[in-house]
Amino acid sequence: MDETMMPCVVCGRPGHHEGEHREDVERLARLSRLKGDVLSMMVKRGWSLHWIHRSAYLHLEAAELAEAVRGKHGDTLEESGDVLITLLALSPHRFEDICEAAAEKVGKLMSAPAYESEVLAPGQEST
Repeated sequence: MDETMMPCVVCGRPGHHEGEHREDVERLARLSRLKGDVLSMMVKRGWSLHWIHRSAYLHLEAAELAEAVRGKHGDTLEESGDVLITLLALSPHRFEDICEAAAEKVGKLMSAPAYESEVLAPGQEST
């Protein structure tokens, strides 16, 4: 196959258009380093690496996000970032693996029967 017709590894379109996706590639590289960067930051700042403390941080940050969502205090984007930082600090998994697990779970839940406590949107039926 002619190299100009091979699909791009980033977007799948035919052709080689290096440079067009430079920002996407750099962003993905930054995200793949995020867990390591979080742990390095924690060490640098003297934050506890013990799971008990990290789970308490996650609980606190999730509560702060809930307060921001309710409009009581804080910025939802900033608090979402704080939750992600503490999640990555607590989880033994990489950011990409966590996102993949979440995507897989959403896919399963889209076709799974509703839980007894769930209220379905009008016109939706449990499968």
